[in-house]
Amino acid sequence: MKKNLFVRFFLILLIALLNTNAVLGAEKIDPSISKDWTEAQVNIRSLSGHSPLAVAQADIINPIKLYVQSALKFGNQSASAYSISGYHLQDRSYLVNLSRSLEANARKWDAIADNFKQKNTDLYTYASKLILTGNDIIQAIDKMPPIELATQKVGDTNFQNWSINIPFKKDNGEIAYQLKDLLGIIKRNIETEKQETAKVKTEISNFRKEIATQLEPDVNRLENIIKREGSLLLQIVQNLHRHLIDAERATGQLDFTWQAINSNIEASLEEINSINDSMSLLVFKAVFERAINSWVTVKNYCHYSLFF
Repeated sequence: MKKNLFVRFFLILLIALLNTNAVLGAEKIDPSISKDWTEAQVNIRSLSGHSPLAVAQADIINPIKLYVQSALKFGNQSASAYSISGYHLQDRSYLVNLSRSLEANARKWDAIADNFKQKNTDLYTYASKLILTGNDIIQAIDKMPPIELATQKVGDTNFQNWSINIPFKKDNGEIAYQLKDLLGIIKRNIETEKQETAKVKTEISNFRKEIATQLEPDVNRLENIIKREGSLLLQIVQNLHRHLIDAERATGQLDFTWQAINSNIEASLEEINSINDSMSLLVFKAVFERAINSWVTVKNYCHYSLFF
């Protein structure tokens, strides 16, 4: 009787989880969640004063913003400086084309920043919910009759190395069926998060690549051409060059962060994919915990960007 009651309780828990937004990360954040998240940001900032996380993010984002500002102004500034410097490039179109390339690259940044900030918020919210849901499932598994029976024998639930077999499917078919459905939902949502995260990383990588392989070499070439002049134009070019190098370094750090996020999402998906009906309940629990732990790392990475 006790076992049947527990099975019913566990099924009710899983059905509730299946019907809640807690595992539906692909859905839009509802206003109440968004409000709670905003309030949490304000509370964190007010409690931390000048958070090291805020400093860390400023170190990454501010150099990129300075580069964008410098690149957008370069066309007008360089044209004005060129006209009063008395210096004449053999091919002035080089300066004009460089100005256009810089402006085109710089204008991409706002959209990229908006995308990764929104995705960061979505990931942080999804990770928080998935961790909470996952821990509820793990706690429910610990209270299942087979686990309780084994616990009585060895004293705690860390008995994977003991010769005790706890079936995942055989004695708990109804629960296993519901777990399979739940994992299917989680898996589909993780796959969606993986695809969207990869898009953000690609945008950042392409932005950085354009700076590193095209713009920085072109600005360096222009600087070398006019280096002996000591003119206002040279000062503008040197200032831009410094901002370009700083922005390339900063986007490299941003690229690394999103690669780490993406790698942890992939790791969680691999763990979920490794689960099958032949597993013992304990092995399932261990694998599922590893999948959830990957999302703890994702949440920690995303936490940094809450301070933009």
